[in-house]
Amino acid sequence: MAEATAHLEVYRGDVLVARQQVPNGTTYRFVLPPGRYIVTNTGNPQNIGDGVSVSDGHTSELDIADSCF
Repeated sequence: MAEATAHLEVYRGDVLVARQQVPNGTTYRFVLPPGRYIVTNTGNPQNIGDGVSVSDGHTSELDIADSCF
């Protein structure tokens, strides 16, 4: 069986600003300008998105549901 993959998408408002695929249970990183973002895992239809604020010069952490299909 293939390893499950998270399909992460980052939105600022309605605009897709970043996309990344990572193996389930691993760490991901996006470098983004300051602002408010929504991160979704399109590999998990039950994850509708989690909000995160990014500040200049700081690291923001967000756990994403890892039950991918």
